[in-house]
Amino acid sequence: AGTGQLTYTPPQADAGTRTFTFSASNSQGTASQVVTVTVTAATAPAFTGGAGPYSTTAGVAVAFTVSASGTPAATLALQSQTASSGYSFTPATGAFTYTPPEADVGTRTFTFTAANAAGTVTQTTSVAVSAVPTAPAAPAAIWASVTNATTFTAAWSTVSNATSYRLDVGTNNTFSAGGGG
Repeated sequence: AGTGQLTYTPPQADAGTRTFTFSASNSQGTASQVVTVTVTAATAPAFTGGAGPYSTTAGVAVAFTVSASGTPAATLALQSQTASSGYSFTPATGAFTYTPPEADVGTRTFTFTAANAAGTVTQTTSVAVSAVPTAPAAPAAIWASVTNATTFTAAWSTVSNATSYRLDVGTNNTFSAGGGG
């Protein structure tokens, strides 16, 4: 007396149609039943998203989704990274976020794997992290020509990292009265 249960885990080479014949017999005779099982071939995983490259500034989040194809569905994993902190990865959804600290300025890499019964593949994604821009210093040398009722000339020294300059003009030392439009 058996349970009537069969467990079949097909190897990769068994892709296609497989037939099983079940028989039961006693003193009165034998009865048989044929069961057909279709085994789908596993296909190796291949990454379909999250390759990059990406870029961000220290303290500013970057997010992307890592995805892979394959049959059966590939299992994703974050295998290694060169980032010091600030990253998270959810394997079930492929969601990845990274908010780099100032210490991570430069290029950081994240190595992901996708695996299933047909194999494992690796993808390395890079994120270029820029330093937080700093405000330029005030010009060191400033002078103005003799002023009169309508014109004057002003000059100042250049400042590293400045992209533009602005001169505020007032009619008193506190700049509480405008100098015109």
